[in-house]
Amino acid sequence: MPKVYAQRKSPEQFLKDQLGQKIELKERSIADQVIADDLIVQGSECVGFDCVNNESFGFNTIRLKENNTRLAFDDTSVGAFPANDWELEANATASGGSSHFAINDVTGARTPFKIIAGAPTNSFFMASNGKIGLRTATPVLDLHFNTGDTPAIRLEQNNTSGFTAQTWDMAGNEANFFIRDVTGGSKLPFRIRPGAPTSSVDISSSGKVGIGTASPLATLHVEGFAFVRDSLFVKGSILPGSIVLPSDIKLKRNILDMGSMSKIISSLSPKTFYYKTDEYPNLGFSNTLQYGLIAQEVEKVLPTFVTPTSFPGEKGTFKTVNYVGLIPVLLQGLKEQIAVNEQQKAEIEDLKAKLAQYEALNTRLDRLEAVLNKEAILSKEEKEKKAEKK
Repeated sequence: MPKVYAQRKSPEQFLKDQLGQKIELKERSIADQVIADDLIVQGSECVGFDCVNNESFGFNTIRLKENNTRLAFDDTSVGAFPANDWELEANATASGGSSHFAINDVTGARTPFKIIAGAPTNSFFMASNGKIGLRTATPVLDLHFNTGDTPAIRLEQNNTSGFTAQTWDMAGNEANFFIRDVTGGSKLPFRIRPGAPTSSVDISSSGKVGIGTASPLATLHVEGFAFVRDSLFVKGSILPGSIVLPSDIKLKRNILDMGSMSKIISSLSPKTFYYKTDEYPNLGFSNTLQYGLIAQEVEKVLPTFVTPTSFPGEKGTFKTVNYVGLIPVLLQGLKEQIAVNEQQKAEIEDLKAKLAQYEALNTRLDRLEAVLNKEAILSKEEKEKKAEKK
């Protein structure tokens, strides 16, 4: 910052203030003292208008004493030599200003370092090994923060460089380590709770992310149970050991037997189709022939099986079908078809039995008819013989 000093006292005023009375001083010659040799003071030195005779120095070797104390470093170097001027400043000059200690870059009119009065002990502490402690005299790491409540670091980007202002905090306490989006309403998008195991989140050198594993085998490797509350989009194949859904009776209420599904199933019309991969590249659709249903057609007979959803990077929404939910419907339809088949089988067996009876009766009739025909022939022959005898 630039040099700004309060009005200094004249020698005459200084003497009057010290003696506490009005005095008349005769004009005398006052000149700077120039010492063209080394100056050695075997004692302490006080510089400033408020120094007094018999000054009590204590352990001070040099004391600056007046209403404006500054120690200037005025470098007179020229040419390519460094020539920046510096200044040690104690307190502001203006009334009501701050009490502080500062290092001023006089040439650059800046104050790169300032300590406000009242700062606690060890506000800034550099150990012999170069480690820095903030509010601690025993820094353990290169930079060590110590405070009674939530030590934190603020990363604040202002708009002086033309970018949108944004402020982040990194902090930790007994509840969690977190990153806070101050600009975004102080939301906490990232948190780590105390006691989290090693490699709770582990990013390998290849960029693979492990959850609960230090050796992820895929882009996202989850070791253990995973829970997805919203939609899960998979661009590619799913290769599970098994897919299970919760079905325990204790999880369900209003349990009723399913009604007839045959009519609903007959209303569904399976199709073959190809996905529009060129129009929806982000969805990762396959280019091969597909087999399935049309959501709008399913919605007409099973509206709860169709859900509108969206995908990041795609405009609008599209409809999805709960194919897993169709399994009980198909099972019910299969049961109904089995019941129909069993009924038809019973009817067929009954018809077969009756047909067998009819066939047996026909056989008996055929035999009877044959006997009757034989008897008729014999009777006719006998009549003809009797007629010949006569």
